[in-house]
Amino acid sequence: MSIQTVNPNTNKTVKSFEEMTEETVDVKVAKAHLAFANSIW
Repeated sequence: MSIQTVNPNTNKTVKSFEEMTEETVDVKVAKAHLAFANSIW
């Protein structure tokens, strides 16, 4: 089941997103954490 962003003015779908599993979210958060930890200030 996809999650949709809808323009409330026109009631048209702006974008659809596929639902993520808990495992997918964990992997994405870990990758983001690693990228942040390796960033140069």
